[in-house]
Amino acid sequence: MTKCPYCGEEFKNYNGLSKHIFKYKAHGCDITKEKLLCDTNYGGNRPKCKCGCGEYTEVGYNGGIHFNDYVRGHQSRVHNNWGHNEKAKINSANTRKNQFIVGSRRIWNKGKKWKDCYSDEKITELKEKIYNNTERNKKISDALKEICNKEEHKLMMHDRMVNLICSNNNFKISSSKEEEFIEEVIKPLGIEFEKQHYIKDIKQYCDIYIPSKNAIIEFNGDFWHANPTKYDRNNLYESQKRKINKDKIKSEYCKNHGINLIVVWEGEYRENKDDVIMKIKNKITSL
Repeated sequence: MTKCPYCGEEFKNYNGLSKHIFKYKAHGCDITKEKLLCDTNYGGNRPKCKCGCGEYTEVGYNGGIHFNDYVRGHQSRVHNNWGHNEKAKINSANTRKNQFIVGSRRIWNKGKKWKDCYSDEKITELKEKIYNNTERNKKISDALKEICNKEEHKLMMHDRMVNLICSNNNFKISSSKEEEFIEEVIKPLGIEFEKQHYIKDIKQYCDIYIPSKNAIIEFNGDFWHANPTKYDRNNLYESQKRKINKDKIKSEYCKNHGINLIVVWEGEYRENKDDVIMKIKNKITSL
């Protein structure tokens, strides 16, 4: 038996109750099928989609009248292979890539500006929603801090800057330690020298070039150039490996062109400054 939630009259089945409500308008015309089902079987609380989206579900009739567990299309958010099946994710990604290649799928707003897709009011609303989202901004800030504090990232950015510098022959850069070395070692010798001399053949800079001695002095940072007395050559960052490879190219170039290459390590200079200064001065004057 099914009882009317409004007057208490009993009916053999739900169909009888529906006629009572909708055909004969026993309780007016404002009652909908959703409200009737909600008041009859759900205690007046209409259920929401089980995926967690917060939307109300529609009435279903498969296996008896009831509210569906999910909004149409939302069941796949919960019961699917996505996120659990690595093969399925790879296949899905490859399918989308191929669709973009053949043109069957395209980015809907490619080449368009915000004003081409939304009204001014909508743009303002979206900007406020994005930029004023404290939780979102904190997540982005924390993620960027974590990335930027990694030594590998610092090395990568350093290499990018060096490559940018090398593409512009008029741009020169030197470290504070290198400047100190020049002031205390090179200038007192009273010889002509060039800072950050560009070697066109290998597209690299050398720290100091002394034309009269046909000599190059490289002031190498321990970390960037992976000082072999401080770093295990079998356990290096990729950026350090690239730097070492560039150093090898420079060394081979100097050897093949009869250029005197003198390497000064930052750590050695810092720890035994006086000895290094005397050693370099003697070596330069002996050339």
